[in-house]
Amino acid sequence: MIIPYTKLMGTPVFEMKTQTKAGYVMDIIIKKSDISIYGLVVRTSILPFAKMKVITETDILEIGHDGVIIQDEDAITNFDDSVRLKEAYHHKLHGINQHVRSKSGKNLGKVFDYLVRATDLSITKIYVKSLVSERIIPTSAITKIEGKHITVNNDYDTLDVKTSAIEAEMV
Repeated sequence: MIIPYTKLMGTPVFEMKTQTKAGYVMDIIIKKSDISIYGLVVRTSILPFAKMKVITETDILEIGHDGVIIQDEDAITNFDDSVRLKEAYHHKLHGINQHVRSKSGKNLGKVFDYLVRATDLSITKIYVKSLVSERIIPTSAITKIEGKHITVNNDYDTLDVKTSAIEAEMV
């Protein structure tokens, strides 16, 4: 199953042990080594000033359109308890709005969505929007991630959504 980032945000986190709702997904943290989900940022309370907590990728049993399943509430920890997730979050390896550029330096726009493969938590594609176009870029085209900046192979590895839709209608 493939899940868009935008559909994952706000979904409930359920505990398998007690079969109760433990919180809500607020963001993802990206592992830049293999472009997958490193962890989830969750809110365990509906109070607006509730402290954000995290779930590591190893504690996620299942992920779907209806929510995330973890074993029990012990899987939800404070940021301070997971140094690697705290460091990745601090280096802005989370969420959307990353600036995307080609190797040649052309600005392609900002990320507005991801596609996440539920079976292995890998990010398969990024959706990028600029003022004049929208593009779908496979993660295989990504050459470097540095915080909120993503570098991809030159433009031939990108797919312009509007142009592709027009070409598909012509066939």
